[in-house]
Amino acid sequence: METDAPGILATFAQDLREAIGEPRYRMWISRHTKFTLNNGELLVGVPNRFYRDWLDTHYRAYMEGCVARTIGSNIALVFRIDPELFRDQQGTETNAGSSTSADSPPAAGRPRGDHPENLARLNLSRFALSRFVVGPSNRVAHSAATTLIEDPRRGHSPLFIYGPNGMGKTHLLRAVEDECLRRHRHLRTVAITSEEFTNAYIDALKGQRLSSFRQRLRSADILLVDDISFLCGKTRTLEEFLHTMNALENRGAKIVITSSIHPRKLDRMPEELRSRMIAGMAARIESPDRDLRRQMVVDKAVSRGMDLSGEVVDFLADQLRSSISEIEGAINYLEHFADTFGRRLTLEGVRTALGDILRHSVPVLRVDELRDRFCKLFEIQPRTLGAKKRIRSVSHPRMLVLYLARKYTSATYSEIGREIAELNHSSVIAAEKKILRDLHKDGEIVLGDRTWKVRDAVEAFERELGPR
Repeated sequence: METDAPGILATFAQDLREAIGEPRYRMWISRHTKFTLNNGELLVGVPNRFYRDWLDTHYRAYMEGCVARTIGSNIALVFRIDPELFRDQQGTETNAGSSTSADSPPAAGRPRGDHPENLARLNLSRFALSRFVVGPSNRVAHSAATTLIEDPRRGHSPLFIYGPNGMGKTHLLRAVEDECLRRHRHLRTVAITSEEFTNAYIDALKGQRLSSFRQRLRSADILLVDDISFLCGKTRTLEEFLHTMNALENRGAKIVITSSIHPRKLDRMPEELRSRMIAGMAARIESPDRDLRRQMVVDKAVSRGMDLSGEVVDFLADQLRSSISEIEGAINYLEHFADTFGRRLTLEGVRTALGDILRHSVPVLRVDELRDRFCKLFEIQPRTLGAKKRIRSVSHPRMLVLYLARKYTSATYSEIGREIAELNHSSVIAAEKKILRDLHKDGEIVLGDRTWKVRDAVEAFERELGPR
């Protein structure tokens, strides 16, 4: 960490180190910040927006306390992106992946670290934690993963990250791998897909190398398993995986698992294994809201050196609703389109370039169309939504359709309220907040003659909606 006014800033840094603890200081401060005193301000230089936002949210209070104690209460704390740290970060990510082509990962995973077999590093720069854009839809999963990264002893295990395909589960899993390799080189981190686990187990059985297979996985300190649903129905492989989990947990090792659905919904999986996965922490990644989609468009465009106008960013955020993968694919195509034809990406040019992608993305509906499809799916009379009653059979479906209209139409709060039930904009905002709280709390809702989990009802509507 480079500083000006070495004596004062060294005292400040030591105070901060003691305030937040050595592991967090090493992870977030020592190699990723530059402190500078300038005209009554303590400037905190950081490599990118992720570090700026993370430090501002989680460590500003600690820093301000240390500033007051060691420098002065009249000193303002200012975060800024430092060009030199930005270049260093980019260079680190590039170098981390430059030596991987000659090394193929072991069949039973990709262990890395200071152990002899961990010398080759996988190219994880694409999945760096700093490139995982955080918002309400993924904040819980990101926070749980970051807790494990900061101090593996504290992290929940197993950490079960689930949600629809293309929402960033694999990115977050690989980011955990990357950060653990950087931060905890004394620990043995093994990352493996469920398909790799299955193939390696079968090969070990055929080649009478089962003890070697088990040693490779069960000696891990952190085991990361992608797409556990691949194992469903594979009785012997599931039994082996359960024994692997038992062995790791008995040693105090940590396990992170991803899946497209909650563990209780995994069919053809032993109840004991489902129970073990539920017993840790299940964190869902939701579909991103418009603000997060917009942030993702900007982040992915900036990372490719693309300059998109505000109207193009807004257009892409409104149109690309299916998944994060869809946003990334669209940005990749636009980059190629602009390079090939030498054109600036105007709104009309983007419409033309992404014609096929946009035709197959999740549609933006009119409010009346969404209401009609909602009522048909849940067998609700449209007049019920506008009834002046507070009973659950009226208020619950009305809240949900208001939430869905906000998510899947381009209408304003006022327009949605007027179209659905002659409500003002504040009523629509309140309904949206209530449904979001119920989603996070796994709450229930009455729709017609049936009680639904709110999450299940939203997923049912999204499946019915589908791509055009």
